[in-house]
Amino acid sequence: MNLNEKAVIILGGLGGIGKAICKCLNQNGVKKLAIIDILNEDCAVAIFKFLDISSSELNLIYKKCCVTDKDLLNQHMSEIKSEFGSLDIVINAAGIANEIDPEKLIAVNFHGTVNSSLTAINLMRKDMNKSSNGGTIINIASVAALRPVFFLPIYSGTKHAILGFTRSLIDDAFYNRTGIKFIVICPGATRTPIVGKEHVIDKFLFPEMLDQVKKLSKEMKFQEPEIVAKCILTALEDNENGSVWQCENSRMEKLNIYNYNEF
Repeated sequence: MNLNEKAVIILGGLGGIGKAICKCLNQNGVKKLAIIDILNEDCAVAIFKFLDISSSELNLIYKKCCVTDKDLLNQHMSEIKSEFGSLDIVINAAGIANEIDPEKLIAVNFHGTVNSSLTAINLMRKDMNKSSNGGTIINIASVAALRPVFFLPIYSGTKHAILGFTRSLIDDAFYNRTGIKFIVICPGATRTPIVGKEHVIDKFLFPEMLDQVKKLSKEMKFQEPEIVAKCILTALEDNENGSVWQCENSRMEKLNIYNYNEF
């Protein structure tokens, strides 16, 4: 896929993985890049400078919005498409891991992904937009969508939900009508603020299991966010509708996810 002419929105683009995605796509030819996140604009500008996301040819847009605010999200994404003149790629990278607030965790991780995906579908589908030829939606799940994580059951549940939601949209008839492809990325332990002590160790459901969780955390092999960004770039270049990618221990692999028929 040639990214030079693609208009991209990254939700959660100022998070640990999101920032790496922004920089990677900018370095690989993206000229129209929009970021939606919850930080104030002055913080966003400072991060852009730190990442050296700049180019005389880059059209960069920032919108402050929480992915749980469906109406504002729809407004911002529509405005971005209007300014760019098109919308080709939407990447959902927003996420939290606060187990002691299940409602917020589910709202941000799952409802936010649903909100942005459905808005993106409406804006990109070729059968309802004369200016659109379809596009690609990438939803970031986790290896926690592929196997249970006992100390993050709600987080794991949201990632299972993202995987199931996204794969349910993978249908030849739907693609032929809309021109939209769907990809899921499942990162393993990645060195971002979301896995810091204040985000996970102190905010999980079962404090009596703290010693076991700390031991497990020490044994985990953390990869850098840039590895996940590279996996997303590889998935975009491959651009197979319905592909699911595991990115763990600094390795990436396209998975075979089987459908189980009724007995």
